[in-house]
Amino acid sequence: MTWGQKYLFLIPLFSLINCSPSQEEVNQYYESRALISTKDKYFYVGIDNLFEVVAQQESPVSFEKISAFQLNGSKSKPIEIRPLNKSYVVKPDTLGLIQINVDLGDKIERKVIRVRTLEVEGRLGKYSAYSDKIGKRELNSPYGIIAWIACCNIKGKCKMIEYEIMRINNNNPIEKVINKGERFEEKSKKLLSKAQSADIYIFRKIKYRCPGTNHLQRLHDMVFEIR
Repeated sequence: MTWGQKYLFLIPLFSLINCSPSQEEVNQYYESRALISTKDKYFYVGIDNLFEVVAQQESPVSFEKISAFQLNGSKSKPIEIRPLNKSYVVKPDTLGLIQINVDLGDKIERKVIRVRTLEVEGRLGKYSAYSDKIGKRELNSPYGIIAWIACCNIKGKCKMIEYEIMRINNNNPIEKVINKGERFEEKSKKLLSKAQSADIYIFRKIKYRCPGTNHLQRLHDMVFEIR
């Protein structure tokens, strides 16, 4: 396959991304250098992201020679870099692309990294959208529905805004309530306490917000049959 054929194949991928890069950014993205090393393929918005500069030369690259910019279409703005031991940290505040520059004197090495939202999954205790059955005791977890961060070696959660709880029972009309926040409210506890074997409980319209995002995000629905 020629480079032209590869190039044409790659272009449609960017239509799937909510921040459309310019042609120059696309070129830069595929010109990543080994000089700048990152732990992950992506950076994540709203959290510290580490990278290293592994220059193979007589003297190490000084901190003043390293810069970073947040790219958005044809615009760019500087973003703060902080040293951390032998690494460096950037904290993107929006989605898009981050370009890291290292000034080597005779040339500038560049690496462009896409910024993504954190990967999050809904959890009710140890149960998630991948579970199908749950016991009455586990259903009534005191912690409610948690927006658990499922990436980046982070043990934490994002802010839960609200979700709907729906109970389906053969003998009664469908019952549902809206729960504000993470923990179960009294009206939610009352609905959950009615659980009987073979009932179906659906947690849906699960809305949360992670650091660095201005809009609400939505988790997969969680559907459980009561054991």
